Amino acid sequence: MAEPKAISNKIRNFNFLKDEEFCDFTICCQGVAFRVHRLFIAQASPYFKTVCTGPFQEAMAQKIDFPEEIPSVMSRVIYYIYTSKYDPMYVPHIYTLRCLDPPELQIDDLDIRLDDDILMTTAPPQDTAAGVGAGTGADATSSTARVTIHSSNKIEEKLYIKQLGRAMKVGIMVYKFADMAQMEHLKHLAASRFLDDLKKAYRVDDFHSVVSMLYENTNYNDKVIRMPATQFLLSKYDDINNHRETTRVMDDHNAGMRQMFHDFRGEWEKEFGQWAAGLVSGLNGNELLRCKHQKKVTFVLPTSTDKPGQITYGYSCPLCR
Repeated sequence: MAEPKAISNKIRNFNFLKDEEFCDFTICCQGVAFRVHRLFIAQASPYFKTVCTGPFQEAMAQKIDFPEEIPSVMSRVIYYIYTSKYDPMYVPHIYTLRCLDPPELQIDDLDIRLDDDILMTTAPPQDTAAGVGAGTGADATSSTARVTIHSSNKIEEKLYIKQLGRAMKVGIMVYKFADMAQMEHLKHLAASRFLDDLKKAYRVDDFHSVVSMLYENTNYNDKVIRMPATQFLLSKYDDINNHRETTRVMDDHNAGMRQMFHDFRGEWEKEFGQWAAGLVSGLNGNELLRCKHQKKVTFVLPTSTDKPGQITYGYSCPLCR
């Protein structure tokens, strides 16, 4: 039986990439050269189409240099262009002899607080003509959806978290480049993977380095990855408040956040009705958060019982810019 056309095309495209056959363009990053085809990169990115066809030196030289881009990040972008496969956990196998993830993409502190079960990837996918990075495509929900292990094995847990932290940093940089290159599908895929993995990694002590990289490499008004990540972390404030570096980084990039949540926590033991009324009457968003934009937010209010109350209040918020 003949293979489906889509699979056949991906295998063919992968072979073109692997063999560098008929390559007519070069992408350079920090001294690492990737030979590619203008046809593929121009179809994948309006930015590359302009570079390849416009009246620019790059078009004439058939070469473009990205001195600030990390080679291992670019390898994932190029691999995605040809195969539609994206795995932030590993450098594509065909590029491992050229580049590896550098120290700035590593996560160092491995003091972990996890649930009883976690998911771990035990080995990088192999690139073959029959299965181009199988299980790493857009249909795979996260970098963690592979092999289940138990938390009793602390060494494997720590190795996994170190890999996951690196994958999240890779995802941020892939997202940044895809945003610049107008590669919308890869941009949203990288964001989706990052936000999925965020739910596993936010309690790691060195997670502030991931948060810092996120804020430093995204626009203040980014609503695809930055705002959802911030909103998730705010919803887990009780957990991340134990990690002072993470809360410090968040507060540095979201004016007044720490004070706002400390004010909420200071009222923890008050009777719900009295506390909620006092909160609404006393909350001045413009003074507290120094923001001119309004956004309605539902706060979960701690109570003296096990049942939290909720209240919706419109306040000035830096996330809505």
